[in-house]
Amino acid sequence: MESSTFELTKILEWVQVNDYKRIALQFPQDLLSIAPEILLELEKCANDKQFFILADTSYRSCCLDLIAAEHANCDSIVHFGGA
Repeated sequence: MESSTFELTKILEWVQVNDYKRIALQFPQDLLSIAPEILLELEKCANDKQFFILADTSYRSCCLDLIAAEHANCDSIVHFGGA
């Protein structure tokens, strides 16, 4: 996985600047296979943050799953895939 493809550096900067603690990572079905790898890379670079994979959305893949993020008590969401 190429981290620049998913702009992980930008994600980490955004998380740090906004002091987010619990970050939901929302993936569409076609990107689920790489979700754990992205999660591990983000955790490695920001070990004081908690990241969660959202993968069971009942919405279209372009829509944010605010309910699932709320259930995980997340203070932010990063959406991967089409918008």
